[in-house]
Amino acid sequence: MLKQKQFSKAEALFKLNITNYPETANCYDGLGDFYLAKGDQLKAIESFKKTLSLKIIPETKQKLDKLLNEKQ
Repeated sequence: MLKQKQFSKAEALFKLNITNYPETANCYDGLGDFYLAKGDQLKAIESFKKTLSLKIIPETKQKLDKLLNEKQ
């Protein structure tokens, strides 16, 4: 749904995943990608930080570092 720019459906699916799998890092990483696609950098940062609190994923760390560097 995200690739097809069906943002409302994509958001609902990401949030459903988080509801069903709240301790799965990939759910929050996907939600972060959703927020990036929507242009909401603050929520993307929040989601990527949550991802990394659950599991260190190098790609997510790179995305977060890039966002934080852009903020400076």
